[in-house]
Amino acid sequence: MAVWGMGVMVGPILGPTLGGWLTDSYNWRWVFFINVLIGAFALFGVLTFLPAQVARRAVKFDAFGFATLGLAIGAFQAMLDRGEQLDWFGSMEIRIEAIVAALSFIFFVAHTATAGVRSFFKYELLKDRNFTTGTCFIFVIGAVLYATRALLPPMLQNLMNYPVATTGLVTAPSGAGTMVAMLVAGRLLKRIDARLLLLASFLTSAFALWQMMCTTPSSCRRRTSSGRG
Repeated sequence: MAVWGMGVMVGPILGPTLGGWLTDSYNWRWVFFINVLIGAFALFGVLTFLPAQVARRAVKFDAFGFATLGLAIGAFQAMLDRGEQLDWFGSMEIRIEAIVAALSFIFFVAHTATAGVRSFFKYELLKDRNFTTGTCFIFVIGAVLYATRALLPPMLQNLMNYPVATTGLVTAPSGAGTMVAMLVAGRLLKRIDARLLLLASFLTSAFALWQMMCTTPSSCRRRTSSGRG
């Protein structure tokens, strides 16, 4: 899991840096065009190095459950992304996206409860206390850390006047720290109680976010002026 998590963190490390360089040197559209090349390279690696395996048993894909869940998440994400720009529920688009998200999620829940073994999501997993607790923890961590990561670049560019490329270089080390922490935590689990590691990680994250809370454009200017003096 630690190795897999390290691969996931390559995006937050290279994304802002590479995206800033592409935007500054070429055009912001290349932030999306570059994914075509990366996707083709990933597909080539999968087809080349992953051995083909015959399925042990025939499993029918739950297209309806997958479609309703994907539509619910997509509509909800669009509502959150565009809500501030369109005055939230004062906009017809936001109301439509909210209705689509709610109806799709209701259909997904009803389908999951009645489809049994054919369901896309096995709700029996929620009966496992460890699985449910871990899911709640990763939800909280993702909501806090990734929300911070999404808000930091606009703050640096719009309020502190950082160039796009510099913003990418400033935000990249946080992803590198997460990657190193994943590698170290995987090894420490053999020697230290997981609950103590969770406590230490939450305290460290809380302290880091508290430090970031004190970062404002005025405080940044004070530090710059004092350093020059």
